[in-house]
Amino acid sequence: MGMRLSGLILLGLLAWTGIGLIGSWVAHRRGETMRFRRGLAWIGGGWAGYFAVLLTVSLLQPGKIYQPGQALCFPPVCLSVEGAEEVQGFWARGQERERLVRVAVRVRNRDTASSAGEQGLTAYLTDRQGRRWEPVPGLTGVPLSVRLGPRGSALSTPVFRVAKNATGLRLVLRHTRATLHRLTIGDPESWLHRPAELETPQAGSDQRSLAK
Repeated sequence: MGMRLSGLILLGLLAWTGIGLIGSWVAHRRGETMRFRRGLAWIGGGWAGYFAVLLTVSLLQPGKIYQPGQALCFPPVCLSVEGAEEVQGFWARGQERERLVRVAVRVRNRDTASSAGEQGLTAYLTDRQGRRWEPVPGLTGVPLSVRLGPRGSALSTPVFRVAKNATGLRLVLRHTRATLHRLTIGDPESWLHRPAELETPQAGSDQRSLAK
């Protein structure tokens, strides 16, 4: 199901719910008990059916993998991995078991008329073993949620402290706050859905440093 279509379905359900709640409230004020209960039952049944479809799609639909340079979009903002490299010369406790990896993420606003930014957007790295690493605070530079002017772009470079033996690194984008993505059928952030993953150039290479 297309993301745009599923988003419209969710908005339609929300609008239908709002109208139904108003009608039920009016029925309650008038003392029309049966109409009031029937209205609430229709709303509950509608949401129950929607969640059944949402969870079924989430469990059956595979997570999409984006290759380097391929954009993942939260219209009108799109993000793509342009490169990755190991940060050389850092010293930290436990560095014999860890390394710092900087990922270059291009953020673009495809809107030609207005500014845009995907608020609350952050990322984490995973590897072939399913391990997960959060970005190192204070080393990201331009945030992934940067607001850009029409047709604007910026390079965000989040840094992650990963295990020395980590291979097949992939970037996962997520929202730190509750959004309608959680309720949208087929969205990578919907409940129980496998997340979309952006491969880094290191995923298919043993190189420690890559061109930006």
